[in-house]
Amino acid sequence: MSQGGITNIEKNDPSIPTQFDTESGSAQAASNVIDVVSDTVANATYAEPLFSTASGNDISYNIQVAAARTGAPGDMLDAGIVSFDDSNFTVDANGYVELVGSLGISQIDADSGSAEPSSGVVDIIGGTGITTSAATNVVTIDLDTPVTVSNGGTGRTSHTAYAVLCGGTTTTAAQQSIASVGTSGQLLTSNGAAALPTFQDAPAGGAWTYISTATASDDASVNFTGLSSSYFAYVVLMENVVPATDATEMRIRTSSNNGSSYDSAASDYGYAVLDVTSGTGVSSDQTSSRMEFTIDGIGADTGEELSGELYIINPSAARYTKIYFRSSYINSFSFPCYTAGMGVRNSAADVDAFQFFMESDNIASGTFKLYGITAS
Repeated sequence: MSQGGITNIEKNDPSIPTQFDTESGSAQAASNVIDVVSDTVANATYAEPLFSTASGNDISYNIQVAAARTGAPGDMLDAGIVSFDDSNFTVDANGYVELVGSLGISQIDADSGSAEPSSGVVDIIGGTGITTSAATNVVTIDLDTPVTVSNGGTGRTSHTAYAVLCGGTTTTAAQQSIASVGTSGQLLTSNGAAALPTFQDAPAGGAWTYISTATASDDASVNFTGLSSSYFAYVVLMENVVPATDATEMRIRTSSNNGSSYDSAASDYGYAVLDVTSGTGVSSDQTSSRMEFTIDGIGADTGEELSGELYIINPSAARYTKIYFRSSYINSFSFPCYTAGMGVRNSAADVDAFQFFMESDNIASGTFKLYGITAS
């Protein structure tokens, strides 16, 4: 006998096998030769992945290949030998197969920290206000509703359409929706602590409504436009008005084209002014190019400013528009002065704008606030 095969069999030598038994069948040497062959067969052809058969003088070793399937094999009949794509799998020296590349998950990064799957399982857990559920191959992430106030939500699932939202009864309670949206012209009115506000009718006539503020800063004039029948009267409150030039009077003109121009003809206005200071003075004019607001010269030094008020009554009526006013100021001689007076536009017009300006030079500084007063 030589290495690598059977070359000689003595017929009656008991040390030489004359028959080879396999898992299926037997083989006997013919012409001193035993053929050993191999083959692959379909999954579950035999009882084991590796199976031997014999016939005549042939011994066959058969390897059955695994069937394509999802999930783990049920038993050895459902297994066989599997071929792996080496771009996605590696097999180590001991025959262990490992999933690699894009099909494998070795680490999951989150907004904070990382997770490494254990035993092939990744847990998806909800956080504050978040719940998760899973079925088959689908994971669903749900936002708890309604989102609570403590989690940045409203604590509500619906609101009254167009309603005003208010805080809850505690710092973390659900927001509240005012039941009524009110009617046109109503005001949202406080009902005190621990009570929702409600829409209520506006107070009866005479209420002042703030309209706008003009702040002078070395300006040639301070103008107010847009007067209309929405208000029966307009009021201007003046604070700390200082002329750019010492001993200068403040004056007024009106417009009927919303400030595109201001009437300034020689007989457009009349006025009468009473000034009380170290000596009482009176100034009046029936035909003038302006209405005078002071007659004793406003001072321009520190503390020598003017504060006062002016009323224009029903300027949108096409009549002889009238104003009346009063003021207090320090004149250029450092004397305190009190002025009261009136002015009139000498022709009927719908007055929709008016302006303040100085006898000469600009208005250095001062604040002018316009209010409207309703008739009813």
